[in-house]
Amino acid sequence: MLKKWGDLLPNKPTVLLLPGSLTSPCVYDQVECDSFFQLAAIDYCTSEGPWDVTTLGKRVIGMIDELQLGPTVLAGYSAGGVIAMAAASIAPEKISGLMLSNTGPCGKGHGDPSFPQKILDNWGSEEFERSFFTRCFSRPVPPLLYKRLQAYIRTVDPQAAYEISLSLRNVDFRQDLTHYHHPVVIAHGKADTSRTIAHVEMMKTAMPQAEVFLLDGGHTIMVENKQDWQKAFDHLLQKVRSGMERTN
Repeated sequence: MLKKWGDLLPNKPTVLLLPGSLTSPCVYDQVECDSFFQLAAIDYCTSEGPWDVTTLGKRVIGMIDELQLGPTVLAGYSAGGVIAMAAASIAPEKISGLMLSNTGPCGKGHGDPSFPQKILDNWGSEEFERSFFTRCFSRPVPPLLYKRLQAYIRTVDPQAAYEISLSLRNVDFRQDLTHYHHPVVIAHGKADTSRTIAHVEMMKTAMPQAEVFLLDGGHTIMVENKQDWQKAFDHLLQKVRSGMERTN
């Protein structure tokens, strides 16, 4: 089973948080939700492989089934958002809502196409780590957070990093996502240079029900603009909860 940060009870409405590739789930430390939902983060980067995003999406569905979770919302950004969309494409009935941030349904126009090879060539160097985390934020990373991110990336298998990064550049879930009809919120940091408004538009085209919140901040938007991201997240959870109450 995928590793998780947090305890989960069967049959309870659940939010699973999916961080970006090579990024510690600690970026979600400040996320709040009311007691109606339980909350846990998935640590897929240090779980056992394989690590391609489609397989990871299947394994998220497997976790939901194995733990017998209640209605489940996936909140993912960057590669975590791609994994969330993979899961919703594979088993849309299992996912009650999607919170997508600074991600995209395919690899078209995504960042640096040579990044997977750079992982193999430069893994373990401080310069590589600094460059990676600098790109993930639109302003300097707080020093204590940087130390946590740096400590985490050094626990990741470089093969995992490579497989995740390569696969998310080769998938395309746009057609599959047209069959997903549950609530979707896209909270996108406008200063991101890896995932752009074009990717927001792709997701909105595939899932017309998606509500878009364009936020001040960069790629790791739940850290850089916690207040506005949290408002968008609360809005999604309220929609999911209202839908559940109407059907009960």
